[in-house]
Amino acid sequence: MVLLGAWVLLASGGAWQKEIPPERALPNMEAALQAWAMELSPLDLVDPYGRLRVVVEAEGLAEGVVAALGGEIRHRAPALGLWEVILPPQSLPALAGLPGVRWVRRPLRPEPLGSQGVALVGATAWHEAGLRGQGVRVAVIDMEFGGVSQALAEGRLRRVVATRDYTGEGFAMGGGHGTACAEIVQAMAPDAELVLMKIHNEVQLAQAVEDALRLGVRVISHSVAWFNTSFYDGTGIVCDIVRRATDGRILWVNAVGNFAAGSHWEGDWSDADGDGLLDFAPGLNMNTFTPEPLKPLGFWLTWDDWPASDQDLDLYVVHVPSGQVVARSTSTQAGAQPPAEHAFFIPTLPGSYGVVIHGHRVTKPLRLELFASPAVRLSVSTAESSVPTPADAPSALAVGAIPAGRWTAGPQAPYSSQGPPNPSRLNPVAYTKPDLMGPDGVDTLAYGPGGFVGTSAAAPHVAGAAALVWSAYPYWTAEQVRTWLEEAAVDL
Repeated sequence: MVLLGAWVLLASGGAWQKEIPPERALPNMEAALQAWAMELSPLDLVDPYGRLRVVVEAEGLAEGVVAALGGEIRHRAPALGLWEVILPPQSLPALAGLPGVRWVRRPLRPEPLGSQGVALVGATAWHEAGLRGQGVRVAVIDMEFGGVSQALAEGRLRRVVATRDYTGEGFAMGGGHGTACAEIVQAMAPDAELVLMKIHNEVQLAQAVEDALRLGVRVISHSVAWFNTSFYDGTGIVCDIVRRATDGRILWVNAVGNFAAGSHWEGDWSDADGDGLLDFAPGLNMNTFTPEPLKPLGFWLTWDDWPASDQDLDLYVVHVPSGQVVARSTSTQAGAQPPAEHAFFIPTLPGSYGVVIHGHRVTKPLRLELFASPAVRLSVSTAESSVPTPADAPSALAVGAIPAGRWTAGPQAPYSSQGPPNPSRLNPVAYTKPDLMGPDGVDTLAYGPGGFVGTSAAAPHVAGAAALVWSAYPYWTAEQVRTWLEEAAVDL
């Protein structure tokens, strides 16, 4: 028997026995931050001096006040009421107690979604006609640009006019996801100018968009998924950032996501036996999966009670054979906090794991959405409505994937996320996502021959195609370019 906080897990039978959950002392601070030493990943959230990186939601935040707490403001998006702050963990309670501070939380953690595609989509004919993306500036906003120096040296990236690193970790550090996306854009539009922008959270994304507007960018390619910013209905902070770009006459092209093959579940709150645990299916409280060892995984839970909820749910990940809780998210929802929980862990124990959702307080019907990293295959999953943010934004051109070997006839790849997005007050009528399809399973320096699969590879093909169209019709608006691309597509 393993005693873990609010639960007693009986490893032999896998049964759950509830105890009285502990009180959460700071309702305007995410619970994981209160237990930072146990919950947070040092690689993601702690700088070399042992300070935490957090996002503060507030109307304003003074540099001097933060400095007095031993911290500094690294990035800011005042129009969105967001501030990225670095400070010692012992200063967190004082930060949360400042007047006007609504919520202190971990930064949103986006997920990267990841050539012969040039010939497949017909770009070669445009090149032969002298239309190569000239006069068009494309920004690739991504989390990692490893291998970019080699791509530049080998001529795969010929027209990079600017790079921006908002993370502070070094532009070329990390994997090659963004570099591969940029390679595809450049292959599609050889004379387009590229701006490469490295971000790790939503405040940095907002700053990147402001810089893109100042730099005269006309297309943004973003093969990244964001979670728990809304009920996946085209609203929320990240969709607001997209709308800022599109209102500024930028065409935003986004990968639709790779969550349709077991990495997404959606359903109504159900607890037939009254044990306080969600029934993923009748009699099933645990949604199991068997992960690849040592591969970091994320889980994101939200429910349809935005923007602030008094319906309090908690998220747990359990190692099934031992009954050990390996990850948890137990933030308070008491009427002023977002309806969202997210947990991360690295599987180190052999065997299967399971997701458990506890209803700490549920007093009305709720619709729930659970996303997991694309490597996860949940035992109970939902392919429909598996479009994350910001591909769910109406103004974003969301791109799904068709394997290059099946390009002419389809169907789409089984993992390519499916719509529709959820309805909302702003978007009450269901709308179609994805908007277009692009090829994946293509060659890049970063991933090798045929190695770049997923909607991450599909989206930059469309971004490059947009640059070709704009080079032919430089006086067109972003909406006209989008309409041309959609009307030129073939229905499958």
